Amino acid sequence: MRSAKPFLVGILAIGLVAAGCKQKTASETATTEETPTVTTESARQAIQASNDAWAKGALAGDAAAIAQLYAEDGILQPPGMPRAEGRDAIQQALATMLASASFTSMELPVTDVGIAESGDLAYAVGSYKDVVATADGQSATETGKYLEVLKNVNGEWLIVADTWNSDAAPGAPAAAEGGATKGEAGQ
Repeated sequence: MRSAKPFLVGILAIGLVAAGCKQKTASETATTEETPTVTTESARQAIQASNDAWAKGALAGDAAAIAQLYAEDGILQPPGMPRAEGRDAIQQALATMLASASFTSMELPVTDVGIAESGDLAYAVGSYKDVVATADGQSATETGKYLEVLKNVNGEWLIVADTWNSDAAPGAPAAAEGGATKGEAGQ
């Protein structure tokens, strides 16, 4: 009967050699054209640009433009409205929201960004301030906070999950009749 000792020593040696070698990941072997370097600052700037586009779309009443900022399988969880899954449903929810609120200004500053080590996922935390024209010709201001999860798709940060809520106490009157404002329903 043969001894298993030489076999086990060989396996152990192969294991030690393999453990000492670092396997390159796809991102390490890819060219910079395929995988651009993602830094917190570059992500923050891109996400802020996306939020600025969100605000611009809201001011224009353009639900289709805002929906393009979301991933095809994105999720929107606006307060006071049902959850919307998928870009088409998100566009419909945004159209409903925009039909009931006439925004006159909107700010969506990003206050914190975190990026996955892989560079393909990020989260953004921020605040919002929006002003809507009311039915009586006045305006109402709302402030709140939002949380977004985004994925990097070919260098573009698309929203995969989005929720926000007002700083107003629960049960406080909405800033506009008939629907949630951006702060209540968007970012």
